[in-house]
Amino acid sequence: LVACKSNAVPALVKELDNNNEKTRILIISALGAIGEQAKPASSRLSQLLSQEKRRSVRATIIYVLTEIGKDGVPSVVSALEDND
Repeated sequence: LVACKSNAVPALVKELDNNNEKTRILIISALGAIGEQAKPASSRLSQLLSQEKRRSVRATIIYVLTEIGKDGVPSVVSALEDND
């Protein structure tokens, strides 16, 4: 999927609804590996970051948002200020 770059982003975003922790981390990581071409996923990742309670998933989202561009920075700052 990563080799497909931006073509894979819609399918990966759709799969973010998967609640399995390991699967969700793999999907988020794949978006990060795609890099800036995954920018369309920024808003969904930001939304997920505000809802997700598992630290491992949240940490992955934060890392990936910084990898795919500036759009996710406000969400990252907000998450870092959160006590959870």
